[in-house]
Amino acid sequence: ILIKGGSTIELFSKTKKVVFDKTGTLTNGEFIINELKIWDNQQPVEAIIYELEKHSSHPIAKSLCKHLNKVNTNFAFQKVEEIKGKGFIAYDDGTEYKFGSAKFLSITGDKLISNYQLFLSINSELVAALSINDQIMEGAKGLVSFLNHQNIETVLLSGDTKQKCESVAKEIGINTVYAQQLPDDKIE
Repeated sequence: ILIKGGSTIELFSKTKKVVFDKTGTLTNGEFIINELKIWDNQQPVEAIIYELEKHSSHPIAKSLCKHLNKVNTNFAFQKVEEIKGKGFIAYDDGTEYKFGSAKFLSITGDKLISNYQLFLSINSELVAALSINDQIMEGAKGLVSFLNHQNIETVLLSGDTKQKCESVAKEIGINTVYAQQLPDDKIE
């Protein structure tokens, strides 16, 4: 660890609160697909997801591409737009594809939203949902426990769903959770 200046150490000794991002900080950022639910078997769902996600550098996108890279795809879009922190919109021959969070796709239904994190719609019709998960980073529980014992408040700040964030927070001992935050929300 390289620390520039003694004042940094002095400031650290006065720390009252530490805010953690979830993905890649408290969790390893290597996502696995727990379940892929498909309502429209006529669509090449895995190929569509792969073709959309390969346009992003987000850890979820990288993991999905790694998992789906064996998919035989001759699928390409005329236009792809990534909306940071929300998902993708793509177009091909007058067909609109959306892939992202429930909020981004205006998905309703508590059971559906609590079981899946990502959704695919074609022309506003829901065709698939994904349940994904990543693992707690080695050492995260110990670090949070140490900070809590030092009376330093620990906070989880993430764009992930409330249920996933609360599950991770409970597992590692964080009491305060801010979930479903967009990148700009996190900065604020």
